[in-house]
Amino acid sequence: MNDARPVRVAAVALLILVCAGAVAVPIVARDDLGQISLFYEQFAHIEPVALVLVALFAVAAFASTFGIPALSSDADRRLSETGDASRARSRLVLWTAVAFAFVVVLVGFFVVFEHFYLIDDEYSAWFQAVIFAAGKLHGAVPAEWCGWIGALTPTSVTPHPSSCTWELSFLPLHSLYRSLFLIVHADWLAGPVTAALTIALVASTARKLWPNRPERAWIAVVVLATSMQFLFMSMTMYSMPTHLLCSALWLWLYVDNRRWSIAALPFVGFIALGVHSPIPHGLWIAAFLLRFVRDRRWGVALYVGVGYALALSFWAGHLEIARSVSGSVAGMASGSATVHAVRAPFGFPNALARMTTVMNLALVATWNAPIALLCVIVAALSWRSLDTTSRDLVLSLGVIVVARAVSAPLQGGGWGYRSIYDGMSNIALLAACGVDVMASSIGRRRALGLFAASTAAAVIVQLPLRARQVHAIVAPYARTYRWMTQLPAKVVLFDSEDAMWGSMLLRNDPFLRNSPVLALEYVFTPAGIQDLERRYPGGVHVVTRAELLHLGLEAAPPRIGGSRLP
Repeated sequence: MNDARPVRVAAVALLILVCAGAVAVPIVARDDLGQISLFYEQFAHIEPVALVLVALFAVAAFASTFGIPALSSDADRRLSETGDASRARSRLVLWTAVAFAFVVVLVGFFVVFEHFYLIDDEYSAWFQAVIFAAGKLHGAVPAEWCGWIGALTPTSVTPHPSSCTWELSFLPLHSLYRSLFLIVHADWLAGPVTAALTIALVASTARKLWPNRPERAWIAVVVLATSMQFLFMSMTMYSMPTHLLCSALWLWLYVDNRRWSIAALPFVGFIALGVHSPIPHGLWIAAFLLRFVRDRRWGVALYVGVGYALALSFWAGHLEIARSVSGSVAGMASGSATVHAVRAPFGFPNALARMTTVMNLALVATWNAPIALLCVIVAALSWRSLDTTSRDLVLSLGVIVVARAVSAPLQGGGWGYRSIYDGMSNIALLAACGVDVMASSIGRRRALGLFAASTAAAVIVQLPLRARQVHAIVAPYARTYRWMTQLPAKVVLFDSEDAMWGSMLLRNDPFLRNSPVLALEYVFTPAGIQDLERRYPGGVHVVTRAELLHLGLEAAPPRIGGSRLP
């Protein structure tokens, strides 16, 4: 008898998850949750079609477990035999996947996102990268603007009025990495290069981990390269692709498991902790560090543990400094927010937090190939047959999901589930294990048939669908921003509360080298605006509500006090 139970249970679990995600959609509209966060608005508007697609594949996977003929040979149970031909096929798939991801990310950067950094987290990272590319640590505001620095400051950037300077509220290494591309005037290459390097590291890790199963390497590569979350996040300035590159490199060293590679782990860890916030890497790494203790490798555990303790102390000091100087300027998107998250006690999530966690997990299903999460669940259900590292991969994902569920389930804007992004290599590798388990359960032909259909759906259906959806969200902001920056004025004042998430239009060069300068109108008193007009005769343009909305931005409901009206 062939044991198809893992596939059936995984299919049912996936179907329940997407149905729960679908139930959340009308609740978002009923409770007007879109006013709380862009996350809820995006989910309600763009996820229903993707949820249906994943549900169809869950049903297909469940149906494939019936009427299975007896598997007469090892060849029926394994993806294929080892050999030179199989390894050559793996290399071909690797380079094809690298080229595919590189081209998609490059085109998407210009066509889908229109070279516009939508979310404040992205822009603040670019802001600091520009400062680093200029060879400086802080952006210097010209003296004439110092008194109005608060009105010019993008969210999650910290202004220092006393010194007329700006700096990033997050940890700096992501911006430092991206500044290398800005220095050579090729910021458009950063995403494609980072994606390509990550795919190559995952492929190499799979080959080291399973030298006698080369098919797992190319399956992992295909899963990663056809992940919509991986592709679209790589088109952005989010720090998550840099986080993933660091975790992929760390995992490659961990699996290599030689003296020099183990010696390098704390150094890569130091970089990973300082990319943006120590929390993503800290959650991802916990299961792997515990492995050294469980295997009683006391010397390695002590060495790596001390290295991480020193790294955490260094970055914690940096965050404390950020907290002490930022006050409430950057709000929750700041270094102080990271300190708060580390110190905040875990508690049982309320109903909204529980629903948000379900929506987050649904995004893992809908922003990867349709059966990717199913394959991960199949692998986890086959715990006893997994090797030690694969078990660590499962535990690593589990730590991330549980910690985020009980601490900070709401991620804000993003494409897919941002908080699990460090674990994208885990998902790719475990999906490869899952396909192998499926081959032993329902037969090689059915397993590979499902995988091929899922991959085709990702490329033919999900990719153009997501490109259209994302562009529809980003384009109005990109068009409105370009329109404002092309006005014949020295200063452009606008009310960010006239449009939904209008603060995402406040984009200024960190040295104010470009004209016009954008500023928030409501920060200025009438006397302040008159002062600007005297200083720049004919050079002040106050954007009306109608002008701000004429290129497609969604109007924000009016406010009474601090609350929006429904």
